[in-house]
Amino acid sequence: MAPIERLHALDALRAAMMLLGILLHGVVSYGPTDFGNDWPIQDPNTHVLWDLAAGFIHVFQMPVFFVMAGFFTAMLVERRGPGGMFRNRLMRIGLPFVLFWPPLFVLSRTGTDFALFHAETDWRGALDEVWRELQTGGLFAHPSTIHLWFLYYLLHFYALAAAVYGASRLLSPAMRNRAITLLDGLLLGRPRLLVLTAITGASMITMTSGGLDTDATFRVGNDTLTAYAVFFGVGWLLYTRRERLASLERFASQNLGLGVASVLVVGWMRGMQFRAEDPTTHAVSTFVLALATWQLIFGLTGAFLRHANRPNTRTRYLVDASYWAYLVHLPFCCWLPGMLRDVDVPALLKAPLVIAIFTPFVFGSYHLFVRSTWIGVLLNGRRYPAPLPWKRPAGTGGV
Repeated sequence: MAPIERLHALDALRAAMMLLGILLHGVVSYGPTDFGNDWPIQDPNTHVLWDLAAGFIHVFQMPVFFVMAGFFTAMLVERRGPGGMFRNRLMRIGLPFVLFWPPLFVLSRTGTDFALFHAETDWRGALDEVWRELQTGGLFAHPSTIHLWFLYYLLHFYALAAAVYGASRLLSPAMRNRAITLLDGLLLGRPRLLVLTAITGASMITMTSGGLDTDATFRVGNDTLTAYAVFFGVGWLLYTRRERLASLERFASQNLGLGVASVLVVGWMRGMQFRAEDPTTHAVSTFVLALATWQLIFGLTGAFLRHANRPNTRTRYLVDASYWAYLVHLPFCCWLPGMLRDVDVPALLKAPLVIAIFTPFVFGSYHLFVRSTWIGVLLNGRRYPAPLPWKRPAGTGGV
């Protein structure tokens, strides 16, 4: 199959998932559910709407992103070979992780600790406690990949993909085609929802969150890494069998509708809780949730192919800005809930207020300090002109 030109729809879909991740982190502090160490910040004023929004986004946001990552990685391998792909990904994923993780970890951890201390004392006392932690080094007692865990996972997947691709070259073309045809029939053919639901449901059944866990440790070989590898692999296979994209586009509405319905069924089974208490209910609802995940993956992919697969300068701008926006947003989502803790505003208004405060900083910093600088080259593969691009043809951007 001949290489394809870049699909604007899938670029937009990947960016939309990153922007939804920002939204999720912006509202999660204002729901009534206690997420423990996964997200310890909780405002005194809460509303169940934000739990429902965060829970729904979490069902599909990162799974869709990793499917798209696998798709574009396969495209890079076809264009540049496994070595060229890996070098490109080290520059665009590995180097940003190394450069941005230290300051983002410090800013996010201090913001989280400030919010927690502020729940027990006034803001001056909270700041004193944060400063004491910085001085004693206690802040670094338990380092994590924070929200950059997805970059850490991707680096593992790129190395694995390069190794598997290299090993596959040892097979004859006929054997490779038979293997790909077998995988295509299982994972993208008629039984795809049944097979993929079984695989993802089995990986989720032992997870503690009631869905796909987020493991922000530096461990290798954890269950979450393995679960997300499936999404990445399906994205890769989808590129090799990209004639399947037409089917996803044709059945987009059905998949989206069934995906939303499946999420509602899970909510009904669990009583709108993230995890059911009864083991049988938990097991059944977990597999229904896995089904919903894949229905939404296929439905959103098809919907974007149908409605967003054309050049658009405004969409292109958001696509290019999304990587930077996701990188730098988390400290705001940690510090602002603590700083606004004593502001007695209903949670329905407070979460949008937090997002409204940090959004200009996130996108303004991209336009002023990233888009036309070496940072933009690092993240997006090219340096864009500083003026807003509304009157120019849409650029192609980077992979």
